[in-house]
Amino acid sequence: MSNKLPIIDQLHNADGDRARADVLLRCPDAVVLKYEKVFLHACRDFPAGELFVLQRTNAMHMVRSAAGGLPAAIALELETLRAELSAYAAGAPVQKEDPEAAKLWPLDAPQLGQAKGPPSIDI
Repeated sequence: MSNKLPIIDQLHNADGDRARADVLLRCPDAVVLKYEKVFLHACRDFPAGELFVLQRTNAMHMVRSAAGGLPAAIALELETLRAELSAYAAGAPVQKEDPEAAKLWPLDAPQLGQAKGPPSIDI
């Protein structure tokens, strides 16, 4: 075991992107914010994970509304990404793995520009 936090070791030693997504979803915000560069480096070959880290840390730096919330568009985009990453970690099909099964997944889009509503991710 290294001198890193256990969750960072788990991210680096994850067996594939689905396992890496699971670690990212479980990680506390304070840890993601403090070790943002470490998380980004660990996700350099996992674009959806890298995007999730960036969106989470950007959201943590944003000014909130009078009610304490993020701007609606940002909150929706972050929640959509979180839901897609969660489904991916749980084994949901994605287009590059199974094009027929991926048609059943409504948030899946082959490219961000073709997505309807908030941007989707191509895992």
